[in-house]
Amino acid sequence: MNDERLVVSAMFDKSTVSGRGRTIRYLAVEVRTTDRPKPEKTRLPLNIALVVDASTSMAGAPMRAAKRAAAGVVNLLKSSDRLSLISFANDVQVHLQGVKQNARGRDRALDAIDAIEHRLYTNISGGWLKGAEAVAATMEMQPDAHNHVVLLSDGHANHGILDPLIIRNHAQQLRLRSLNTSTVGIGNNYSATLLQELAEFGGGRMHDAEHPAEIIGVLMGELYELANTYVDDIALRLRLPEGCQVENISGFPTTSGTTELIAHLGALPPAACRTCIFRITAPASDSLRYPFSAPALVARADEDDIDDDDVDEDEDANANEEEDEDENEDENSEDDHSGKDDHSGRVLTFHISASGKCAGTGRLTASQRIKADLTYSPSSSQQRDKETSFKVAQVWHASVVKQAAELNRLGKTRRLKQVLDHEIKFFSRYCHELPEARALVLELELLRRNAGQDWHERVRKEMQLTSTKFLTTTTDFRPFDRQTWWERLEDEQRKKKS
Repeated sequence: MNDERLVVSAMFDKSTVSGRGRTIRYLAVEVRTTDRPKPEKTRLPLNIALVVDASTSMAGAPMRAAKRAAAGVVNLLKSSDRLSLISFANDVQVHLQGVKQNARGRDRALDAIDAIEHRLYTNISGGWLKGAEAVAATMEMQPDAHNHVVLLSDGHANHGILDPLIIRNHAQQLRLRSLNTSTVGIGNNYSATLLQELAEFGGGRMHDAEHPAEIIGVLMGELYELANTYVDDIALRLRLPEGCQVENISGFPTTSGTTELIAHLGALPPAACRTCIFRITAPASDSLRYPFSAPALVARADEDDIDDDDVDEDEDANANEEEDEDENEDENSEDDHSGKDDHSGRVLTFHISASGKCAGTGRLTASQRIKADLTYSPSSSQQRDKETSFKVAQVWHASVVKQAAELNRLGKTRRLKQVLDHEIKFFSRYCHELPEARALVLELELLRRNAGQDWHERVRKEMQLTSTKFLTTTTDFRPFDRQTWWERLEDEQRKKKS
């Protein structure tokens, strides 16, 4: 029996395409969780591991703040929850493993937190994997719990596994076993790339604490998210029509094949929403080998309720995979109207669904499947849906900002300028009829003017963090009265000129 907790809706920014092919359209898909059917007296028990960086750089205020934050977590846990506590430096120390947080267990936890001392080096992978091992060992004793590792670090790994791709693979495998990972970066010197990989592919969230005093607020926010998880390991599936090229421009880990793309959206509380934007390149209509149904311009319920197994697999296996031969063609140009037969009325149908695991029980929950259609038309006079287009612009902007921060960090100035020149060209055209998106264009132009400079690491971290939070529609638990990344960048440039 399906415990239906997910609802999917979808809308194209513009639902007609040219018969010539290479028309770009954007599909916005929203995945929502339903509200709880009735108030629940108790939340699901938590099985969490706090993994704390105890390297030399954490000495002093950062370590004191981390200890206060960990103690705050202990004081909020219930007697049904289990806590593991790990610290790492050049070695990895297990201070607690799966201890129930009754009165006695709470006292043990607080004593263990107080006893953590800083040491040499930073073995992030060793600490994280040991935390995952502690949570996994406890899963057998409490199978209905929500299982999570929360890692706090202020530095770069210099011991253990250093390759982010290997870390990513481990995180994915643990997520598939219902063991998720979230991370908290402390200060300006932590490895944003590594902590982001752990969180994104581990099914959790990445947080930032610029100042030691912010650690406790961030950690309390993460604990609140864990305690209120309703659906875990959400997978959004987009079944593709023949010949279409699809790119996920949101910040979710994505796997794809010839006929299906899957975006991994992580966890959601009740009555929450997550949005994913796909950039779709439609094929030429004369390259398609079979007739299509009558057009439908908005996403609709899958009325014929065809199962995946009923679809002709030969059509999927032989899908047209033509390469884009003209990279210089305007990807957002209007359709060409040469008067030739463009097979008007043919439809490209996308099948969309979402599934996940009910928190605590692990039971599968799945949405109803819907369809979204693109219709071949000789006319490009159809107006874009303004609301959907602005969502697209926001996500597109965030993805460019995030990429720019990493290119600047790597010192790839030439590549950064190329990326910004290309993106601003097409992004400004897309936003031409969206006055509310003008500020987004100006921000990208600010980056381009300063692309030759080495930005402060805090500017880059704010760029990545705010972009990731927006792309993944997750919460920033830091104080709101802080400068934006563009304000910081402008201040930095004024100081250099003065």
